[in-house]
Amino acid sequence: MPRTLSVLCACAALAVCYGCGGDNGSGPAPEVAVSLDPDAMDVEVGRSATITTQVTGTSNTGLTWFVNGIENGDDVFGTITHNSPATYTAPDTLPGQTTVEVRAISVADTAKYDSCWVTITFKVIHVDIASGDDAVGTGYAHEPVKTIHRGNELVPDGGTVLVAPGTYDTDHGETFTIYPGPGVTIEGENWETCIVRGGSPGGTAFYLGNTSAAVRKFTFESSPELGPDRWEHYVTMHGDNIRVDSLRTAQRSYYAPIRFKNCTDPIVENCVFDVPFLDPAPPGIGQNRGFEFLGGNTGIIIRGCTISGFRQGFHMGSDNDPLIENCIIEDNEYGVNLCCYQDEEHNANPDLGGGARGSAGGNFIRNNTVYGINNQTYNVIYAKYNTWTNDPPVAGEDYYNESTGGVIFQ
Repeated sequence: MPRTLSVLCACAALAVCYGCGGDNGSGPAPEVAVSLDPDAMDVEVGRSATITTQVTGTSNTGLTWFVNGIENGDDVFGTITHNSPATYTAPDTLPGQTTVEVRAISVADTAKYDSCWVTITFKVIHVDIASGDDAVGTGYAHEPVKTIHRGNELVPDGGTVLVAPGTYDTDHGETFTIYPGPGVTIEGENWETCIVRGGSPGGTAFYLGNTSAAVRKFTFESSPELGPDRWEHYVTMHGDNIRVDSLRTAQRSYYAPIRFKNCTDPIVENCVFDVPFLDPAPPGIGQNRGFEFLGGNTGIIIRGCTISGFRQGFHMGSDNDPLIENCIIEDNEYGVNLCCYQDEEHNANPDLGGGARGSAGGNFIRNNTVYGINNQTYNVIYAKYNTWTNDPPVAGEDYYNESTGGVIFQ
């Protein structure tokens, strides 16, 4: 065979081998692929969220980003960074088109891309007593409203009214009572600096009458001397699955900081109601209670709260079965007062530890000047795993049974 033919045959053989994808690692170049995670998400106006990326089939993992066809995005539809992971930032206001496409295109193969579909939401209404304006404020972070009342009017169901530090009272345009809608949370930035002050005759600051409404992170103050603008209650709980946490007061309301009224499965956590003990209570004060339970409440959970300085830390009427755990109940006249009714079936029956509701106990029931627990009911009340003034608890001091019921403490 001529030399040139031999060379051509050898080259052909090499070409065939190259196409076989043998052990020498040769073969067709892998196909470029782009993948984004997640492929869809919700982002609140003005907020950011990350998108992780994966580029395979090439050593050039570079991407070109677009938001609604605009490279790197803009102020209308939001912007995207080129970091890893990438960060999408929603615009400060809702665009006319609330679902936008964030697309990443491979630099190595511009025919290959993936998309994340972003729904821009507006469920956080911003309130700022210092810079807000109820007349023109939209509730966006850069256009807050002035009052909690106005924020509550604007917030959609399931949204949040986020309250900046300041004192919110009628002198600054606030209007009470405030009724959060279904699923609405009214939240202070922190309870040290978010103050709700004043009141209205016979009124309550927040009335939680809608399913899954919540209030959190406020300090309450009453008007001086509990005069005509006194609060009757700071919060009235009158709905299903409502939530309260991180509320504080050093000033008593006319009746009780929190009242339960025909509600189902409410939760109260991490509240501090620590007022100076008054003996005797002056004429301006009504029942002088920490928690007030009217009839018809079921599934209440109270945990991690401090109740101190009241005539009755807990005043409990008929048809109440709260789980109470990890609370400090001390320096009251009566720590827990359970009322008795003629019908045994409808007496109060709390679980303060080891009872049917599954309370872990952990309560400090100490230094209450009359009784830690005053049981006027027909029921046996479980109060295990707690710390008392005396160890073991002493009848007639730590607890007292006025009727046929009892207290189990060990």
